[in-house]
Amino acid sequence: MTDTDDHAADEFAECDVPSDPRSDKPACERVLDHLCANKDNYRVDRELVELLDRDVPGLRPAVRSGRVFLARAVTTALARTPIERVVSVGLRFPIGFCDHDQIHRKPPHEVDLHRLVGTIRPEAETLYLDSSPLLLSHARALLEGPGVTIATADPTAPAPVSAAIEAFADGSAPLLVCLELLVLERIPDPRHYLRTVLETLPPGSYLLFTHLSAAPDTATTIEKTFVTAGLALRVRTRDEIAELLHGTDPLPPGLTHPHQWHPPEDPWAQDEHDRGWAPAPSDPSLLYAAVTTTKQP
Repeated sequence: MTDTDDHAADEFAECDVPSDPRSDKPACERVLDHLCANKDNYRVDRELVELLDRDVPGLRPAVRSGRVFLARAVTTALARTPIERVVSVGLRFPIGFCDHDQIHRKPPHEVDLHRLVGTIRPEAETLYLDSSPLLLSHARALLEGPGVTIATADPTAPAPVSAAIEAFADGSAPLLVCLELLVLERIPDPRHYLRTVLETLPPGSYLLFTHLSAAPDTATTIEKTFVTAGLALRVRTRDEIAELLHGTDPLPPGLTHPHQWHPPEDPWAQDEHDRGWAPAPSDPSLLYAAVTTTKQP
């Protein structure tokens, strides 16, 4: 997106999508888009990120490491199980079409979820959930097709999310549920949210998530910066995030920093920090991540 054009970015120019009615205010999905080095954002979103870069320089690599983790965790979970249905709770701006060769040349986090899933499980089906008209329009224009369902549900509201997942499920077959970045941070009671969603999932299902965490002063800075921009979120302590896993069966190593969750051996992963997609080894990470499962009967 540009500041002089209210339409979507170049690759969306031919798509029937609406202009963004809130281009004068930051939007969570566009702020995330800029944090992750994409271009579907406005100056107002970039100005918010500039404030965060100035006051909390570790936030950008932490968020990017969360994006890498989500892709890594999806591929790991699918390699371990015969799961054939995947749910994304929350949308990102679509990356768009990639042919088979392009998909295998790109880092996994630079591929839309259903296409990444298809490289491992071609017959799998993917459900995308969100309530943003702009994101839904982009998704329906660029993602919808065989094996892809796009449905309207507020990703921060447990009841509609659970209802959509239940309708998508194939009986007792396990699911893989992926919570998008900054979903739990926007929920007042994330433990109730996760409990409600997990109770919907058949035994043997996987749920993966990330959550911002920081020392008190840094947490206050992040929260105030977002609230001043009209975006309320909560940065929680490690203990508060760990409590979300109570009663579940997390995969080893449990709650950890995203870049430390089963780091792969491929060459791209070895220089994630140099590319700005992981915190420096000496820096405290501002994000935690986990993959948990619903217990088998």
